[in-house]
Amino acid sequence: MRKIISLLCILTVLLSLTSFYVSAKTVTKDGLKAELVLSSDEISGDKEFQARLTVKNVTSKKIKNIYAEIIIPDGFSVVTGKNLQKQFDLDSGKEKTVELTLKYDPSKPGSSVAPSTSGNKTTTANKTTVTNKPSSSANHNPQTFDAGTVVPVAVLILSVIAIAAIVIKSKYRFSGFISLFVCIMLVGNLILPICVSADSSDKSFSLSESFKHNGKSKTVKAIVSVGKPVETSTTADSTSDTDKESVSTTEESQNTETVKPNETTKLPDTEDTTQRVPETTEKEPETTVPPVVTAEYSVNVASATGKLFSGIGVNVYTDSSMSEIVCTLNTDEQGSVSFVAEKSDDYVVALSGIPEILDVKEYYPLGVGLNDIVLDSVLHELDSLDGASFKLGDYICDYTFTDCNGNSHTISDILMEKDALVLNFWFLNCLPCKKEFPFMQQAYLDYADDLEIIAVNPVDGTNSTISAFSNENSLTFPMAVGEFYWQPAMKIKGYPTTVVVNRYGVISMIHTGSITNKETFVTFFEYFTSPDYNGEIINGVSDIK
Repeated sequence: MRKIISLLCILTVLLSLTSFYVSAKTVTKDGLKAELVLSSDEISGDKEFQARLTVKNVTSKKIKNIYAEIIIPDGFSVVTGKNLQKQFDLDSGKEKTVELTLKYDPSKPGSSVAPSTSGNKTTTANKTTVTNKPSSSANHNPQTFDAGTVVPVAVLILSVIAIAAIVIKSKYRFSGFISLFVCIMLVGNLILPICVSADSSDKSFSLSESFKHNGKSKTVKAIVSVGKPVETSTTADSTSDTDKESVSTTEESQNTETVKPNETTKLPDTEDTTQRVPETTEKEPETTVPPVVTAEYSVNVASATGKLFSGIGVNVYTDSSMSEIVCTLNTDEQGSVSFVAEKSDDYVVALSGIPEILDVKEYYPLGVGLNDIVLDSVLHELDSLDGASFKLGDYICDYTFTDCNGNSHTISDILMEKDALVLNFWFLNCLPCKKEFPFMQQAYLDYADDLEIIAVNPVDGTNSTISAFSNENSLTFPMAVGEFYWQPAMKIKGYPTTVVVNRYGVISMIHTGSITNKETFVTFFEYFTSPDYNGEIINGVSDIK
């Protein structure tokens, strides 16, 4: 029995210590579990240290509009991080960490105050004021925690069992001492929820951690709220207006010397070793940190013909100077991106990865909600090819061919997806034209992902005869009956004539004559689809090095 009592007492001690530690470090309320941790409990000089506040959602539902703030003590400044209220949402089981790096700053209020030489009177260079700073810790109503409840209850049960056992077996030696010790543990666990309490408000609570700086005790506080931001003082050592008024009234009644407002005291001609401190008899305006207002932004990127662009880089900047980037995203298959950011009317968007055939501005203004960016082609449509004229180095017109199977092929749409367009002008009774098609087809199979070929017949044939010819020769590229005006517009002097339109929409090569080997097609196909191609104009395949 004695061994059992001893074991129960040991468990009581261990669980009590654990209970005090866990409850002192962690607060859970409204489904949020908060913990405030300092990297050191003793700081000297201007050595930096960290204050970290962790908030976790311990419910099974998402909690929105959570506000968290770390309040620093007087005489200290923030080295890294922002000492502002953070607004965020937490999914079930997720947590958010707010961390500040602090250090002692002599320039901050409260960092150095000369000792008083006459009771509560503090003398400055220009005035004499009466000060009596109240305690920095706020009074809170007692409240029971959700966190740390299981351990104190277990300790309570064990303590009761241990005391009962001691009373029954009082003949054992040291039973009185053990009984007293267990009673202390019991009382400690009963008052634990009162000693370490959160704010009594329904939607907020606070934590605090103390440390020593050059032998003096300082306190870092943290406040967590749900639903709306909490109005807080600037520092952890700030005093409420009510406390200041009560202190001022008490001082005036206790001090024998009455100090009138704005009254100055003449000082002897000695070196001034005091520093000015703010009068505590005057109310200081409460400071509140407004929550960060966010908004959702969406961007759709499409061509004037309705083509949607996926994989386009959407680079969001804070303003038109484009010196600071907010985020970089890529459009989805629908040509869209969406993101949430701090609300601003100054955001701009710069696009990257746009096909060269499109006319793109340096940036586009961005507003809250949906933003449609419509990109026009650099090519222009003509009412008619009659009278049109093109030469090497000119932009081609934005023309739509209809192939022999009834499918439409617009030049600008083709160049939005591929690096080059080959227009092969021919006619049915042209024997040299027919000879080169098999070699053209062989090369096309290797480069169909990078370029397009359209065989245009502006001389003879119908859709049915051209379709029959295409099927007989197993040609897979589009073949179309072209307008007769293509011949004078392109200044065609003989057939076949091969015209290459590069990724910029510029006529970059014109070759007249039949090409009767695959290698020649491969040579200029590779040249115009290469990532290194920069828009060079060549007279023929022989110019390719």
